[in-house]
Order: sequence, then C-alpha cells, then structure tokens
Amino acid sequence: MKSIVGLLLFLFLLLSNCSPKGGGNSMILLFGLLGRGSVSHLPSPGQPINLNGGEGSSTGTVTDVNGDGKPDGISTGNNGIPDIPLIDTNGDGVADAVDANGDGVADYYLCFHDGVTTLTLGPNCTGGQVTVVPGVGYDTTNDGVSNPDNTILQSIANDVTAPSSSIHPGAGTFASAQDVTITCSDNVAPGNIAYTTNGDTPTFSPIHGQIGGPPKVTFSVGSGGNGSYTIKYLCRDLAGNLQAGVQTAVFVIDDHLPDITTSNLNSQYVSNSSGAITAATFNWSSNRDGTYTIRLNSTSCTDGTVLEGPSSVTNSVSNSANINASSLSVGSNTLRICVIDAISTQTGQKLVDITRDDTSPSVTPNPTAGDYSSTQSVFLSCSDSSAGCDKIVYTTNSSDPTMTGSSGSITNGTKFTSSISAADSSITEIRYIARDNAGNVSSVVSSTYTVDSTVANVSITSASSSSLVSASSSATISWHSDKGGSYQLRIGGTDCSSGTALSNGGGNSNVTGTVSAGTTDTTSTIQNSSFSEGANTVRVCVSNLIGNFGSSTRTVTKDSTPPSVQSSTPADTSTGVAPNPGNITVVFSEDMKTDGSNPTLTVNLFTVDGTSSATGSTTNGTTFTWTDSKTLKIKLSWINFPENVKISYTLSTAELQDLAGNAISSFSAISFTTTVRQKNRSIADTGLTNCYNATTSISCGDSSFPRQDGDFSNTPSTRNFSGPTLNATFTSDATVKDNLTSLSWRNCITGKSSGTTCSSGTNTTGAWLSAVNLCAQYNVMNLGSGFAGKTNWRLPSSDELDTLPNYSLDAGTVSKIPSTLFANATNSTIYWSSTAYLGTGDKAYFLNGQGVVGFTNKTTATPIVLCVSE
Repeated sequence: MKSIVGLLLFLFLLLSNCSPKGGGNSMILLFGLLGRGSVSHLPSPGQPINLNGGEGSSTGTVTDVNGDGKPDGISTGNNGIPDIPLIDTNGDGVADAVDANGDGVADYYLCFHDGVTTLTLGPNCTGGQVTVVPGVGYDTTNDGVSNPDNTILQSIANDVTAPSSSIHPGAGTFASAQDVTITCSDNVAPGNIAYTTNGDTPTFSPIHGQIGGPPKVTFSVGSGGNGSYTIKYLCRDLAGNLQAGVQTAVFVIDDHLPDITTSNLNSQYVSNSSGAITAATFNWSSNRDGTYTIRLNSTSCTDGTVLEGPSSVTNSVSNSANINASSLSVGSNTLRICVIDAISTQTGQKLVDITRDDTSPSVTPNPTAGDYSSTQSVFLSCSDSSAGCDKIVYTTNSSDPTMTGSSGSITNGTKFTSSISAADSSITEIRYIARDNAGNVSSVVSSTYTVDSTVANVSITSASSSSLVSASSSATISWHSDKGGSYQLRIGGTDCSSGTALSNGGGNSNVTGTVSAGTTDTTSTIQNSSFSEGANTVRVCVSNLIGNFGSSTRTVTKDSTPPSVQSSTPADTSTGVAPNPGNITVVFSEDMKTDGSNPTLTVNLFTVDGTSSATGSTTNGTTFTWTDSKTLKIKLSWINFPENVKISYTLSTAELQDLAGNAISSFSAISFTTTVRQKNRSIADTGLTNCYNATTSISCGDSSFPRQDGDFSNTPSTRNFSGPTLNATFTSDATVKDNLTSLSWRNCITGKSSGTTCSSGTNTTGAWLSAVNLCAQYNVMNLGSGFAGKTNWRLPSSDELDTLPNYSLDAGTVSKIPSTLFANATNSTIYWSSTAYLGTGDKAYFLNGQGVVGFTNKTTATPIVLCVSE
C-alpha cells in the first residue's frame, strides 16, 4: 500500500509541475486514482459489512471459514456460517465477487468506491447495481428492494435438508498420486467441505483439517509414495446443514501397477451439435507394456462400455485418443483408461472426465429491451447449466455477430467485457450470441433500446364498453399526455410505425391531431368498421420533437357473434329428473352481461308422451342469479318440479346479451321429464279399525283374511300431528306440523286466512298449472320472510297428500282430513297434488275429503290447494 501511495504522490508532483496555472485538476486526479484503487476494502473477518453502499443496516458479518485470515464469506445471520460466499475471480488472492448459490461461479461483483462497498452485475464496477436484502435475496432490476428478483437467500434460510458429497476418482488402487475432487451437492446451495488426508475426523468448528469450496475442492493424494491414504470429508450447505456423517475414502498407491499419464486434452466439454467441439482428443502413455482398454462410465476395469481395445500398448509410447461426442451420454461421463501389465498382469487405471453438453447457452440483458427515458448501461449475462459459458459476442451496427463454435474465434462483433451504452435520443439495437465451453453457439438475439429523455408519457384513462364493441357499436378512448405534440391512433401493429393509421371523418373523430401537455383528456371515437373481428390493439402515439413516440395501448375486442346456449341442467331431453330442487341452470357459450333485466321464463307442462300442453309462466318469486359470467341459475317459485311431467321452457332473448351487447339470436325450447320424488319418510297408522273380506266387513283377526290395517293399532307409527299453531313472529300465520314426516302444512286452503279459523278470504283455485303456481305466493309474504317465516311453500305431491287422512273418522259426513287441524276440510273437498297421472295424458292426482286418491283432468278440473313446506 505504501508503494501505491508513493507512486500516486510522484504522479501528483509530476502533474503539478507540468500543468498550467490553476492546475487544481492534479489534486482531483490524485483523489480519483486513490478512490479507484483495486485494493480490497473488505473489513476483517468478524467485522460487519454493508454491501448496499452504506444504505440501511449491515448486510452481515465477514467470515473466514478456512482460517487463513482472509475474508471468504458473509454471514447474514451473524452466526459464523456464510450464506454469501466470496470468491476470487482474477487469482490475486483477494475476494472480488459473490457466489450467490454456491456453484463456484461469480454472480455479482464487489465494487469499492467513495469509501463504500456495493455489488454490481459486472466486474470493476460495471453493470447495474445489485441490492442485497438479507434473508430474502438480490434485486438486480433496481425496481425496489421489497421484491428481489433472485430470492436465493430466502431459499437458503428455509433449507433444512442435509447436503451430500461425492469424491472423484473413487477410492481404489492407483500407480501414482491422484488429483482428487470432493464435490458438495445440495437441494438449494452447497457450501464448504472439511477434509483430512491422514485419517483424522475433519470439523468446521473448531477447524480441524482443511476447508475448501464451495462447491468443490481438489487436492493431490499419494504424493508420499506407496501406501494407504485415508481421506475423510464432510460438507456443509450455505444454510449450515451438515452432511449426515463423515465420509471416508481409502486410496492405495502402488507403483508396481502400470502408471498412466494423460496430456493435451483439447476440451473437457464436447457437443454432438454441428459446428461445436464434437470430439475430445488427448494423448496418453503407460510405463508398462501390456493390453489396454478405454471404458465409458465404468466402476472398474471390468465393467462399463468399451470404447477402445483391448489392444496392446508399448511403454513410454504416446497414444492418441479421439472420443466422439456421439458415443457419450448427455451430461458427465468418465473415461477409464485401463492397462494390464504384460508381465505381472496387474492393472493400472487413469480417469478422464468429459462432459457432453448439446444445449446452447442463453444470454440475459439487464435491463431488458424497451423504451427508456435515460441513458442505459446494458449488461449481458450468460448462463449455461452444464459446460459453462465461454464468451458473449455482440454488435450494435445491425449486423449479426458470428463466431466459430469449435474454436471460439470471433468472425464478426465484439467480445462482451463491460456494459454497453444505450445513448440518449437514439435507438440502440444490440445483437448478441454466446458460446459455451463445449462450442455450442446460441442463436442471434436482438434487444432494442429506445432512449429519449423527453419522450411523452401517454395515459389511457378509460375505454367504452369495457373495451368491447358489438357488430355495430363504435369505441371511445379517453387519454392524455404529459408532453405536447402531434398524435396518431393506430390499430394493430407492434409500434407507432406499424399497423393501420386512422384518419378523422367517416365516424372517426380525434384520432389524429395535436395535443397539449396536461391531464385534460382527449376523447377519441373509432368507428366500428375500423375493427376486425376479435382482439384489436389500439395504440395512442404521441411524437416528441425528434420523432420518437410515447405510446399506450388498449385492447378493443370486436364481437359480432351472438352467444348461444352451451348446456343446461337438467340436460335437454333428459329423463328421470328428480323433482327437487326445482332449479334450472343454463350455461352460455361466452361471458354475458349480468347486470341487466331478467329474461322472461315461459314454461310448458306436457305429459310424458308429449300431449296435453299447459302453457304459462311461474309467479311469485322465481329468481334469476348469475353464478358466474356464463352461468344463469333459475330457482323456480314452484320449489319442486311437478312429478311425472315433461317440462319445456324458453327464455326471452332480448335480455340475454354478451359483454359486447349481442343478444342471443334464439332460445330453442329445452325440455326434460321428471319422475316422482324418492324420499324415505316415517309411515303412520291409517286409523282403520274395520276388517273386510271380498264382500262385507268381518271381525278383525280372521286368519283367512289376515294382516289388514284393522288388525293393527298405531303401526308402524302413531299419527302425530300438532297445531294449528300461530307463528311467534308472524302472529296471524298458522301451520300444522306432521311430527312423523317433518312436513309443515298451511292450515288454510289457498285464499283463506285469519289465523287458525281460516274464516277470512275467498278460496282461490284453478286448473292444474294454476295450482302449481298458487303456493308460491306464500314465499314472498311478510316482506320476503315468507308465510310463518318459511320460504319453501309448494304444491304437495300425491305421496305427501296421502299422509293427511285419518281413516278412523266417520266416512259419511266427516272429512278424513281432520278439520281440527285444517279448518276448511270437508268430506267433499278435493285437493290438487303436484303429481301427474302416467296412465292418461290429461290427468293429475288428487286427494278427496274421504281419503280417496284419484285423478282428474288437469285443464278443466278446479280442486282446491293445500300448501306444504319442509
């Protein structure tokens, strides 16, 4: 350091004597030289360090893992275990870069300037600044430290998986000392390796043995001559997880074995791609006469794939090997040269590692291509997952960079070594390729940087109809610019010089002209015929004084195709549909307007053979709900579908529009056929006390006519009705509860009311379709709370009506349906059910006051209605 300062002082004096008057620039130059010195400014191990130029708190503590007194990592957890390894890329013994993931390759570089330390994308303070977020990762885009684009530190912090290690070559007997490589592997980031060569157990803390990596360390074993050498090793990942147990490998050196040496390996990496390094060539020799083989991916000299031999070999004679990439597997391959001594028949071996990589590297520019309002320094990063990157070559003169894959010779372009400037008020196109160490060359990629510090910023504030137009509607776009200038609206294209330029007139307005800077919107109208069917990119372009455009886009979709019905539930023409729940779901082919008026539902009830139509609509509370933008759910006010009928329905089309405003062209009738409801209920005793033979009544218990209703009492269950009961909230509403079936009945027939007496009102009845609708009125009573607080009143099925008669009551003048429960019940009353009769097309089941189930004409008969809920 003293020599550097002395040199700078000498330069200062020299410059002072040689400069004109007022030569204060000499002092500035001196301080500039001092500020840019290459000497590391890393704190000593154990001291805190800030890699963000002094902004915020410290990044972590400097570590010295191997005990040589030099910084080799940073512990963001301040626990002595580095999760940010430091590496030396130029071989001067001083750390100058960060290896973020422990793969041994520099990811970011240390930059010392103005008394602070930062990270940059390139060496020697080139490329953009990288911000470290301890516990999270690295932000290379300068878009805010709250969202780092490389979250490796977070992955390391969450890593609880132990690493593993491998040794190459593996333990064995060799004729001479071997270069051994131990590699640490991890699911997130491998770390250091502790090892010994004397059989001792290595430890990280306290340090015992040698510490190397990440991710690997190479050293010589057997330099002491013949004998046995025990290697013990242990690896640790960057999270501090230790490998499960110390590993051991024993190497035996025996110089009586044939000793094989290799030289002149042209490349450790090869590729089967044309133009790359397609073969590995090297020389080798043996110090013994004998027979040799070259084996691929073997574990010994007796297995694997034989690539050459067996052939004779003469001692001390150089042999050449040519291993084509096509004979290797993609990835790591081990060649084992085996020589069997002609006299002793002992075998010597030598390993040569060759990696086949057929995949070209990739290049990532930072920042990415685009429009910028200030000068950009573009840094190109190469990545290759196997052979590793060799170089990047680029051009800025619109020609393609080229280089020879097999040799790496550049035939056009410049080797990338530092950031490329994209100057202000210009368009810079950077074309680049990369070569990996196997000779694979990537395709030419181009990134264009348009830089103008005064380019307009265009803001589109609104677009009509959610950017959708129908077959006839026009589109309006409101926008403003922070810079005045001429403007042009274009449809299609990729920039402000392509696509279709619009002109004013013919329905277009404010699509070209001059705009002033500010926040006052310009509203542009584009006629419908300007758009093509589907998505159209509308680009608002505002030119600055030098012809560069600021622009913003909005997608306007023209949709002239009306929607259609895609499916329905129940499905069209389906049969055996359960009556409950009485819901219909219609799914349309595209997103629909869901905030408009409800369509009109028209329902037709047919017999299952398609005759005896009853046409009408539902009343009193049928609801339409869009469950999503395509699905309309219709909850019928009937609650349940009528039983044993074919139901056909249509919806009016005007209200069913897609987002562009196209109405469905037609709604073909959808039909389905119902069955009876399957529901297990408790069965009450009929109340019958008499027994009968074929002609007259008899005494019960007669074995000739056994097991009649009269033979049993309260079997299988006792009838259990309660009520009528007035509701606690809606005190004029009375119901009857069947405690066996859990059914609740309105105690008055439809139209009648006045609490438990049912003395007010007029009976309302009608044909069968009218009866199906009648009970729905009670679901919307009491401001939507429903009669007696229930909103599922409906016409009962035949099976449900059949639970009401008590056959112990007088058959002559008294209703079998107890009038004590149902005030309007008489022995002559006939009650509609929701169950159609299958035998004759025009009839539906009823129950009369004498407890007899029958069927009558659906269109002409007018039984009364009792309503049920559950």
